[in-house]
Amino acid sequence: MKKMVMILGLILLALGVLASPDPKEDLDKVASLWLEAVKVNDKDDKLLTMLSNQSFRAEEKLLSELHGILKRSDDTYQKCQALFVLQNFPNRVHAQRVLPYLKLENPKIYSLYRELPLISRFPAQAALIQAGPRVVPDILKTMAESDDQEIRRYCLEMIYNIYGPGSFDGSALEITRLVVNKYLAKLTDEERKKMLLQEFEVFCLDQTPASSSSSE
Repeated sequence: MKKMVMILGLILLALGVLASPDPKEDLDKVASLWLEAVKVNDKDDKLLTMLSNQSFRAEEKLLSELHGILKRSDDTYQKCQALFVLQNFPNRVHAQRVLPYLKLENPKIYSLYRELPLISRFPAQAALIQAGPRVVPDILKTMAESDDQEIRRYCLEMIYNIYGPGSFDGSALEITRLVVNKYLAKLTDEERKKMLLQEFEVFCLDQTPASSSSSE
């Protein structure tokens, strides 16, 4: 009951802030509102959906606090919520601060299936994909340097999804080939380069529709 009252209070506070005749006076309230929404660990995701559609001038403070949550919080879902909010600021996503959380998995992905939009299964990956081509160099660097094969695969998937849809798209795959091959060509460790190229070829084959191979 206490948490329901808290959620209702946040909604009412949001409406009051947004209706304020002088928004400049309420910047701290707005930033605090976002942070409270993120910190209510089992709140209704509809609250975040409502808040994410608003444009607030308290971005600097908000983003700093959200990155602080990522760095300091021990709560997995709280980190997922912070990444969900960051996803709504694609031009402000700092790739190097988000890349360490590629494996962070939303523990409530199945329990919240009725809510739209869902916090994705891997919110860090979703935030980087939303950020677009500007973060590709950082993703490529992570792919080339990581000793974790799963992370390397995630990096390739993110690059592919940045340039096209999640389903097969020939142009997206061609762009991905150009970008990845150009980066790998610069590597001086020939053994590692060979390994990465082999993984990349497997990835490219996996993106080809089964119908294409069966019809040949």
